[in-house]
Amino acid sequence: MLHKTQGIVLNQTKYNDNSKIVTIFTRAFGKKSFIIYGLNSKKKRTKLINIYQPLFLLNLEFNYHENKSLQKIKEVSLKTPYVSIPFNIEKTAMVFFLTEILSKIIKVDVVDEELFDFISNSLQVLDLQNQNFTNYHLLFLVKITKYIGFEPNSNFSSQNKYFDISQGEFSGFCDEKYGMNEFESKIFFELINTELVDFHKIIISNITRSYLLQKILIYYTFYIENLMKLKSLKVLSEIFQK
Repeated sequence: MLHKTQGIVLNQTKYNDNSKIVTIFTRAFGKKSFIIYGLNSKKKRTKLINIYQPLFLLNLEFNYHENKSLQKIKEVSLKTPYVSIPFNIEKTAMVFFLTEILSKIIKVDVVDEELFDFISNSLQVLDLQNQNFTNYHLLFLVKITKYIGFEPNSNFSSQNKYFDISQGEFSGFCDEKYGMNEFESKIFFELINTELVDFHKIIISNITRSYLLQKILIYYTFYIENLMKLKSLKVLSEIFQK
């Protein structure tokens, strides 16, 4: 049976000399793998390079076979072409980083339309913002926890002014191993309470941004395995330190 749905590209790997496997988070079927033929055709190869890029938003049409691990796409097109992400080195690095995170977070075959819509809408917010987007990935990582089951408790107060990473909430003392100090805890609280569309309003230094990213990733490791082995993290850090 022919199905139409939306998709978000996660990654692609070479299958053989004439084909690749593209992993796509679909709105209707969850994370699926698709085999794409045509690497030996210049026209098809160009289309493959142009359309199956990390976190590109697609319209898909394919015959879904429940018992097959690899699906075949009949028709594909860009749902919302990006106007800046492919042409901005900082945004591109950020997208590669988030792709690596999402590939670990999103589970195969699990349908989650709310998560899909959050990611899709968030990417369009990034694409359209041209000023002060250097903190976008921090806010994205904080906001997506609501959809994947470990949203931090927003219980910051004068009595609870240190964020405890291991507990996912603010406490009255700073844990030596898994705590944020008072300054970073205040900024983290600001991240929790800032809407994603307002990410450009958050102003922090490169050093603080790097610190918070590391702490957020440690927080993720309590729920997601092998998260610290991120190939894109070094590139992202180098670009935003310039």
